[in-house]
Amino acid sequence: MSRRSYQPGRMAITIAMCILAVAGLLGFISSSSAVTRAAQPPSKDSRLPEVQLPAHAGLAELTGMSLITTGRAPLSGSKDGSGPYTASAYGFTGSLVQGLVIQSAIARYGTLSSKPPLPLPLPLAFASAHPGPVEVFVVVRSFSNTHAPGKLLLDPNFADTNAPGVIELHSGAVHGGLVWRVDSAANGGLGEFRFEWTNSRLLYGVSVIGARLTLAESRGVALKVGAK
Repeated sequence: MSRRSYQPGRMAITIAMCILAVAGLLGFISSSSAVTRAAQPPSKDSRLPEVQLPAHAGLAELTGMSLITTGRAPLSGSKDGSGPYTASAYGFTGSLVQGLVIQSAIARYGTLSSKPPLPLPLPLAFASAHPGPVEVFVVVRSFSNTHAPGKLLLDPNFADTNAPGVIELHSGAVHGGLVWRVDSAANGGLGEFRFEWTNSRLLYGVSVIGARLTLAESRGVALKVGAK
């Protein structure tokens, strides 16, 4: 999710952890136990799951954009640990992280392994010459039950959506989920829309970032996630 002034949210931290992982190579019993265990004292369980979901669980492809990083994410990518969000409590089983940028950015700046590496966020001057989405970040998490995704979707502490600069919108969500506009100085002047929704045992999170970015453009990108 985003590089923002209110400290990076779980999406951005997850992406950052994935980038670091790529460079160096963010058991459940019943739904009732998820509620009980989540109420227990905080834990620092931010381990990566064993399963990485297939690429088609996220963005199989996006015209004009290239994948710059992919990998797994922990249930909670908070810099302070997972808090009450432990994998065992929620039946967390696997995940997928993807980061994409427009191809012209790679042509201009190179990749994350270049020296110097691709700058993120992309410079405002560059993005302004390419209005619309220039960065897309996707996190998909899978669970052993259908209750956890909906519970986490509606938990503002899990998603950091109660932080300053994150504004919930009343229209434009996808698949019956939620959508926010993120106003963040840490995005370097770029706009951002963030989408979250569930589908059975999956929890989706998508951030779309760009200059002069519209909700309609961002929504179009989000609708492609998980579409085989």
